[in-house]
Amino acid sequence: MAGFEVATGTGTKPLNEYYGSKPTHRLTKITIRTDRLYAIWRDLHLCGINRYSTFPDLPNLARHVVLSQS
Repeated sequence: MAGFEVATGTGTKPLNEYYGSKPTHRLTKITIRTDRLYAIWRDLHLCGINRYSTFPDLPNLARHVVLSQS
């Protein structure tokens, strides 16, 4: 199994200590099987969701252009 997490902020505690400790909080871990990664990536790409649309900076623009050419 593979996966990654994206979180921003300056806190030092795990996210589940900030969120998920109360019934009204909605934080859950999603585990994606390795054999499904390409299909999920493809579906997101078809919807226009890519690294550049998520993180619009120069390095990700360059990566997006290079990957779009292949």
